[in-house]
Amino acid sequence: MQGYKKLLILAIAASLSACGGSSGSNNDRNNSTTPAPTPATPPVSTVALPAVIVGTVSAASNNSVDLNGYTLPTNNTPVRYAGQTLPANTLTAGWPVKVTTRDNKVEEILLNPSLAGEVTAVTGNSFTVAGATLDYSHASTKLKTGDFALIGTEQQADGSVRVTAFTTLSGGDIPLYYEVEGYLQELSETGKTFVLNNQSIDFSNAVIEEGPLKNGQWVEVFGRYNGSVFQASEVDVEDFGRADDTEIEGVITWVNEEKTAFELSGKVQFKVNTTTRFDDGKQQDLAIGRYVEVTVKQVNGEPVVTEVEFTKARQPDTAAPAARKFSVRGTAVYQNGAFSINGFNFVIDSTTRFEDRLMVEALDGTAVEIEGVVRDEQFIIREIERADTDNDIDLEGLVSNGSLWGYTATDNSLQAFEGKWVDIDCYFDGVNISLCKIDD
Repeated sequence: MQGYKKLLILAIAASLSACGGSSGSNNDRNNSTTPAPTPATPPVSTVALPAVIVGTVSAASNNSVDLNGYTLPTNNTPVRYAGQTLPANTLTAGWPVKVTTRDNKVEEILLNPSLAGEVTAVTGNSFTVAGATLDYSHASTKLKTGDFALIGTEQQADGSVRVTAFTTLSGGDIPLYYEVEGYLQELSETGKTFVLNNQSIDFSNAVIEEGPLKNGQWVEVFGRYNGSVFQASEVDVEDFGRADDTEIEGVITWVNEEKTAFELSGKVQFKVNTTTRFDDGKQQDLAIGRYVEVTVKQVNGEPVVTEVEFTKARQPDTAAPAARKFSVRGTAVYQNGAFSINGFNFVIDSTTRFEDRLMVEALDGTAVEIEGVVRDEQFIIREIERADTDNDIDLEGLVSNGSLWGYTATDNSLQAFEGKWVDIDCYFDGVNISLCKIDD
């Protein structure tokens, strides 16, 4: 499928002019009885481009970029950030971008950095921008303290980020604000603050785009520092719920057991249905760490994943730590906004998916099954559904002291897994577990 998406850039006009020959005077050409060739019409691509393409540039040249399997011509196409037009050579491989098209032609390329601001420290193979310290040991050139830098990163399956591109701005290209992005945490509506990347954000005077704000949202924040506090002027919530004719590339950071829902780059969840097409793979190939391109269209006012394409050209980063996901079944305790099972605390956030008509207000005392991911040592729930009533129980987590999620084995079936993070099936008598084995 990838090859079919390529747009061929053909120099037809140049080849036609070469065919006419260059010898002879103007009079010779004017007196010629051979009619002048009709100017060639540039070919129209037979590949329909989405209205919006979100992804990471895999290759760039003077007149094109490779993005999500397309080769997009970029002659006379502006590259912009924060309203500023940047030099064309700013666009290099590794840059996260958002491309808009019109009439099957590239209209604009927007750089999509995750950080923008002054470099406040450079130590060895790491640097600090806008409160975040990142490694860039793989970069051929280095930043220095005082640079105003745009930093492109890519979310990894385990929740960490990897620097993929950066550039520095100077003079009139430097925007009036800094930019940070990440998971919104510790939201206080009364104090008009939240925490992002372990730093305090004051949004009391900020414009909120795609709000309201909720814990767990992926947000882009623009503003300036006032001491150690980041004063936000604008907060943009990452939301593809209104996307139409949009293609988004990313890495799968969570997928449910049924392979019917998955999370992309830790930012947004998608649900597949019987009409979703899979290219270069099948639905069962959905797995944490796989790179995919997701096409979203509006159907009857709702976003629908029409296509999931597995990206063979990109492979998981084998150097990154393995992502940890969990699954638990038990009776929910939900009091004062806190959720727990068997004394273990779990986090419900804005992207938690509720199945079987469950509602957060009615969770307390309900038998449920939950699935999620571990981020910053917190158990973040991605999906909640009603629990089955059979004696088979599926658990994924850390075995400790002969127990898993508060369930003690009445036999020795957990002994071989002590201290390990495992996905197992067990017999459940309603209180204890036994006959545990790895879930195939």
